[in-house]
Amino acid sequence: MGSSMDFERPWERAERDQIANKAGIKRLKEAMKAKLAAARLKGRGGWQDKDDCSQEHLSKLLREHVEKGDPVDVANFCMMLHARGETILPVARTDGEA
Repeated sequence: MGSSMDFERPWERAERDQIANKAGIKRLKEAMKAKLAAARLKGRGGWQDKDDCSQEHLSKLLREHVEKGDPVDVANFCMMLHARGETILPVARTDGEA
């Protein structure tokens, strides 16, 4: 015997997905804001100043935070690059690297 979900209409699934998307975005937004506020209290900031904080530096920090495993930190670095109209730069290669 199947569950009632077996007979779900496509628009019902789309509605459920939309609700989940909105809730997830809201939770991430609040977590991002809290992390940024905590960083400001520690004296961090200036990401919007391209002369003081390069695209290369933000891209490097993003990659480092991917490895640390915190999606909120990663989202904040993505936001910074996006707000500046920039992309994530490829990893800089040193001479001799393929």
